[in-house]
Amino acid sequence: MAYHRRSETIRVAGEAMGSDKESAICRVRQLSNIEYNSPFYWDVVSLIENSETARQMVLGLSDDEHVLNYLKRSIQVQKEPPCYPDFSYFDE
Repeated sequence: MAYHRRSETIRVAGEAMGSDKESAICRVRQLSNIEYNSPFYWDVVSLIENSETARQMVLGLSDDEHVLNYLKRSIQVQKEPPCYPDFSYFDE
């Protein structure tokens, strides 16, 4: 019996997460500054699919301009190469 309740809880949680993804993507489609099917659009979709924080921000921010700025900054940070110090001077 406990196994059944646990698996049901996991199923419901999975559906809720899928619902958040769909809701966030629908919210993005409502933004007039994002062209559907553009490279930026697909970057946003990928961000939303992989980040619960991004989904919550898209759904939580009420101002379209703030959502757009958040998405631009998040994608920019994702694409920046990691900043590692160059220790090549130790190789000498």
